[in-house]
Amino acid sequence: MNETTASAYVKNGRLCILGVQESEVGLVPFSYITEVDAEDGPVDFGVEDQDPNISAAIEKAREPMSLKAEEAKMKVVAGQWVDRARAGDQNAMALISGCRVNAQRGSERAKKAVKFLGEYIRANPVDLTDGNCRNYLPQATPDKALIQKLSQFKGDDGAVSAWAPALSKKDPYLTAVVLADGPHMTTERIVSIGSHFGEDEKSDFILGVKGWNIKEPVRSSDAFFAGQAIGNARAIQAVRQGYPISHFCRVSGWELGE
Repeated sequence: MNETTASAYVKNGRLCILGVQESEVGLVPFSYITEVDAEDGPVDFGVEDQDPNISAAIEKAREPMSLKAEEAKMKVVAGQWVDRARAGDQNAMALISGCRVNAQRGSERAKKAVKFLGEYIRANPVDLTDGNCRNYLPQATPDKALIQKLSQFKGDDGAVSAWAPALSKKDPYLTAVVLADGPHMTTERIVSIGSHFGEDEKSDFILGVKGWNIKEPVRSSDAFFAGQAIGNARAIQAVRQGYPISHFCRVSGWELGE
């Protein structure tokens, strides 16, 4: 073990040990409780005339206590890896990916690490107010009438080309979800929807379809935002059919263990 500072006490036949361990990731807290036949009160690790039962309990606790301290350190490291990976750190992504591979191969330590990674991810979901996620947030209050029209005619390519642009500019993600619940966005269908736009708008539409997940719009036309929503709808449909999420978002992919 690394240098450890601990204190202990006996209460109701239980020896309770609390401490911190110095490590390369900073101070890591840990605790351990075990049964002991001894009187209640504080425990002094340094005395020579220690109660034999307490001494035996402390000695017996050394290995499991060390394991608990190691687990506490692994939890800290897991959180650091996740935060770094979410910030785009390729090394952290590689470490997490390698950890999952080793867990699948049967490594008990790697399995434990994957468990801690999952716990941290669930306890600390991605902050959707962060700038990196701003294109997934509603840009304005959506128009209910537009949503109803789009929902009603989402299978009509001409109607989609008419109603999607206005709603897409207000809320591209909501538009994508509505369209994803309609007929499959095949290449033929996307070409059909695009044919209802004028020549200038058509190029913006296709650009939006291809760049459906870019953060900063490269065009300001309604056709471009409609293309982004339709490209996003196609991605949602693909994932529903079992296509790997990592193909669209590497961060989400490794968080899901792909």
